[in-house]
Amino acid sequence: MGYGAAMRAPSSAWLSLLLLVAACGREPVGTEADAGAEQADAGSALERDAGTAVDAGVDAGIDAGFDAAIDAGFDAGIDAGSMSVDAGLGIDGIVFVHGINGSADDWNTMVDRFRNDGWPADRLIARAYSDPRWGCNGTNANQLSGWVQELSGRGATRIAIVAHSMGGLSSRYYLQRLGGTSSVALLVTLGTMHHGLSNSCLSPLPVCVWQELCQSGAFITDLNTAPATPGPTKWVSIFSTGDQTVPVASSQLTGAQNIQLTGLAHDGVNGLQNSPLVYQHVKDSM
Repeated sequence: MGYGAAMRAPSSAWLSLLLLVAACGREPVGTEADAGAEQADAGSALERDAGTAVDAGVDAGIDAGFDAAIDAGFDAGIDAGSMSVDAGLGIDGIVFVHGINGSADDWNTMVDRFRNDGWPADRLIARAYSDPRWGCNGTNANQLSGWVQELSGRGATRIAIVAHSMGGLSSRYYLQRLGGTSSVALLVTLGTMHHGLSNSCLSPLPVCVWQELCQSGAFITDLNTAPATPGPTKWVSIFSTGDQTVPVASSQLTGAQNIQLTGLAHDGVNGLQNSPLVYQHVKDSM
């Protein structure tokens, strides 16, 4: 009951008085003194009733206001907590890493989507490795380190790496072996062979890149030695059952948030890098 309702509460006492007067009209009337005394008593009772009603109304108003304040504060606390959770990692810069035989152009669609969503162009770096076809992951990781430092020099303080295919292995090497976890808040891999590929083990060519992709080789074994996903970096692996290049089992990464999709190819127009669904998952992880 609000304060205005409390002030109207005495009307019930006035109704009682009218009923009392009506009743007196039907009963024997005493002396004027008796009548005056009765009226005085009735007035006193009316005042007591009115005062009680006002007190009750005020108390109710105070209680209601107090409860409302508590409820409002509690709800505000919940909302504030939700906002802090929904705020995510606060990523303010992204480096995009291509895979074998890839290039910076592989990221054109995703970069455009980020720019259309309001990201400044200077906080989005997509570059090509000096040897995108045969380069070793360690060499690539050193170049990646330079890109992260460049982005940091532009003012980014919470950096994410989004990497495709073998680019995810180069990124993992940078984080796990070159101290990248101190500079990178988030790594998202798309269709990365985290556990290698069996056909790479059959290659007769003594090429670094194929040797490092062998599922039973030294590079993959070392990369997956615990902890495979050290903190404080957040790790996310996105992959598809429609990927004909990298099996689902190889893309699942222990300690990461694994997101399995369907119907998406490894690359190309219908591939992971160009999918609007993948883009949404990448954004949500930030």
